[in-house]
Amino acid sequence: MKHKPIFLIVLFCLLLFAPGRMLIAQDKSECKVLVETLAGSYEGDCKKGLANGKGKAKGTDTYEGEFKKGLPEGEGIYTWSNGDVFSGTFKKGLKEGDGKLVYHPNQFADSTLLGFWKDDIYYGLYEEPYKVFSKTGPVNRVIVRRLGNSPLDIRIRGEMDMLREGGVNSIYFNGSGFDNVQFPFTLDMEANYANVPVTFKVVIYEPGLWEVVVNFD
Repeated sequence: MKHKPIFLIVLFCLLLFAPGRMLIAQDKSECKVLVETLAGSYEGDCKKGLANGKGKAKGTDTYEGEFKKGLPEGEGIYTWSNGDVFSGTFKKGLKEGDGKLVYHPNQFADSTLLGFWKDDIYYGLYEEPYKVFSKTGPVNRVIVRRLGNSPLDIRIRGEMDMLREGGVNSIYFNGSGFDNVQFPFTLDMEANYANVPVTFKVVIYEPGLWEVVVNFD
């Protein structure tokens, strides 16, 4: 009989917190995914009734990864009902950024598409057709622009004397640029301008006629 008050206290606490646990379970069961093809079952983090955080949703398609406000956002793997699979990054439910798509063009082989997506559209193997990696010394700006599809040349505008004196180590160098190059092409310069060391590095991925403008202070 001496233990009866303790028993009653424990029972009271269980009754007190039971509705809270039931409410949490109910909230998770009602957590929504706002993509129609994924609306079915959901397991994972939830916020304000929407999938938010890490989780797994299964409808006609399946997605496992990160969610935000009911939509796939961040890293994840999306599997279509036909067996196609995309693993990469998403934004507002759409493919966005770096990823890999494995699809089935026929019943005998798989195909893989690597690269970058924006607004669910495949942009290519690289996010941009070129990239300026570095520039030091008096170089304040390096501008890269595409002039056309051919010839496969790279024209340089800027202080060409610096390039000539820099001893450009390239079989494609013609004194004012580069002719008939193979892409991707790396323009990696180390030279002097007004007795000041100068470096800049540009990589151009897509074939075509390009112009690189080097501006100095």
